[in-house]
Amino acid sequence: MLYYGTVFLAATLFSVGLLLMQRPFFQFAYNTTALLNAVLDDVSDEDIKQKKLIEKVGKLLMSMLIAFLLPLALNLSICLIPLFTYSYYFGVEPEAFDTTSVYFSGCMLVGGIVPFLFPSAKNQEDYSPWSRLLHRMILDHPFISKQLFLIERKLYLRNKPKTDKPFLLVTGLARAGTTALTQLLFRSGAFHSLSYANMPFLMAPNLWKKFYDPKDSELKERAHGDNLQFGYETVEALEEQFFKTFTNNGFISENHLQRHEIPQKVTELYADYQRLTAESPESTYLAKNNNLILRYVSLTESALKFNVLVVVRDPIDHAKSLLRQHKRFSMLHDADAFTLEYMNWLGHHEFGKNHKPFDLGEDLHSKYELDNINYWLACWIEYYAYLTQFVNDSNVILVSYETLASRPADLLDKLSTKLAMPLTTSSNEPYVSRSAETPEVDKALEARARELHSSLSDSFL
Repeated sequence: MLYYGTVFLAATLFSVGLLLMQRPFFQFAYNTTALLNAVLDDVSDEDIKQKKLIEKVGKLLMSMLIAFLLPLALNLSICLIPLFTYSYYFGVEPEAFDTTSVYFSGCMLVGGIVPFLFPSAKNQEDYSPWSRLLHRMILDHPFISKQLFLIERKLYLRNKPKTDKPFLLVTGLARAGTTALTQLLFRSGAFHSLSYANMPFLMAPNLWKKFYDPKDSELKERAHGDNLQFGYETVEALEEQFFKTFTNNGFISENHLQRHEIPQKVTELYADYQRLTAESPESTYLAKNNNLILRYVSLTESALKFNVLVVVRDPIDHAKSLLRQHKRFSMLHDADAFTLEYMNWLGHHEFGKNHKPFDLGEDLHSKYELDNINYWLACWIEYYAYLTQFVNDSNVILVSYETLASRPADLLDKLSTKLAMPLTTSSNEPYVSRSAETPEVDKALEARARELHSSLSDSFL
């Protein structure tokens, strides 16, 4: 009986060793993907590409040694200690050990399974360690994403009919209410869009759906702590990875997000991308994208037809919300590095440790620290002052946040008429914002913001 207990202990130690090998294995898997990404690099010149390849091969070989050979040898050595100890004390030669009976097999099986039955703290998070690895492997390697898109386009585009209907973009400075408006529109059933179910294969939605097609079981409040619920089928600002991929992050500088042009070829691919996300030819592409302002001019000069809903919120309330979220996400990013990576992958630099303001030609924000409400009020002025030159464009529609929050059904009726689309939903509950004390605001900034908001309100739908 003691022998089988020893077998059980040896199998348990081996499985514990495998669990401890998880981290080096993840590094090996990531380095393998990084090497493939370097091979697919079609942007860097040959000298730079060669240096990258040499670097990635070196990291891959080193991680292979660290992930498999040394840990496996050490693991085998440790798990054999109980058996050799048993052999030494009881004078039983290893050749005489029972390795064929059902008792031996049962002890090996149970001992090997037991360590995997205890949930770790990490598994209680929104993303398991394996899910995080998959996100890093795909979203952190743009050339792989580009290749996946080209494969997806070749396989599925011919089955997606073209349409002349203008697509719809929802935008505004972050915390303007763009998520609430996007979800309200999507519930009408008239649109198709990217959802969390497409993560992390945002560039290959049809291929990914063949393997992974989750359905909502339970909605959860998102990390912003603003009462908005999300699940697998919730639409969100996910199309930005397309622009990051096909511009090679060219609009993301060290300190700012830059205005940029979109080449004609990329706008054509963008139209194809929209078609690939469609599940029926009758629906219209819908996307929330708060970075739209950076490429709006370029998109209007293309052959694309689209309408833009820009949400405008009371500047002081808006600045308070931005400051609150900046503090909240800064703490989240400190507590969990994955949330910071996640925001970077998706091009979300609105607040938190990776915050990058828009470079729109005016520099008011640099006079203040990020933990000062005047910084965020200055960002509000810069954004909406730049927007004023487009408010008379025929495809631009200004939406009041206050109307969206208090009378969503009325707003939807107006949008239905304006867009000539039947937009009705069964859920139009008013949204109640969380109140917060207003810090001291620069009076000159506030006066300018109020005047700007008043002028924009004349154009509200």
